[in-house]
Amino acid sequence: WPRIDMTTIQTDLEQVVASQLPSGAFPSTVHFADRHVADENGFVTALVLNELSRFDEDALVRQAIERGLEFLVRCEVPGRDGHFCFYPIDAHPVWMTTRLRPDADDTALFAVLLARYGRRPQSFLAEVVNTVLSPFQMLYLSERSKPWYRCPVYFTWLDERLWPNDIDCCVNVNVLTLIHRSGTVAAGRPEIVAMIHRALDLAGESIERATILSPWYPHPIELYYAVHKAVHSGV
Repeated sequence: WPRIDMTTIQTDLEQVVASQLPSGAFPSTVHFADRHVADENGFVTALVLNELSRFDEDALVRQAIERGLEFLVRCEVPGRDGHFCFYPIDAHPVWMTTRLRPDADDTALFAVLLARYGRRPQSFLAEVVNTVLSPFQMLYLSERSKPWYRCPVYFTWLDERLWPNDIDCCVNVNVLTLIHRSGTVAAGRPEIVAMIHRALDLAGESIERATILSPWYPHPIELYYAVHKAVHSGV
């Protein structure tokens, strides 16, 4: 990350830290057609922690990061090391009737942060890549495959009952960052890069087409943010 003058953003930084909830999560909002619902989830918390990591020499920021990491740990599936969900297992929202399964996106984001701040050893990242994610790679293309799909990129949901399932470009970029940080030579790394190039070429300047590339994200700008983080992580 580029160097930033802390004095110019101290107020904003303090506001972000002050927004942290007692659970350790950072707040988000779920928008329904007729109402808005306050939400606490690991995904948004991980995105905020990733931004705060640029300022982790500040004592208050580091305390907020540690509280946020505790929340992420709660999102791990009991008895399934390295499998992380959008919500903590014991805090699934009552308005969501279907319990979300562990997924590659949350797993990649959380694992990198937990290893970075010593909650898991560095070797944990390679374990996640080689043991948790590798069974959920696309092995073949079919007539229903999108023209930008490549084998062996990664599915979204880490559940054998949902194999195969969604291919999301943003998810795969976050997995690519994990692979890089793990130091492993995992299958799928060049294919993810090729998929992103092809997908963006096909999307062109169309927001509608770009939205299809990452179906689990609210806006295609999130793919830019994911690529930006990947590049600054050394990918």
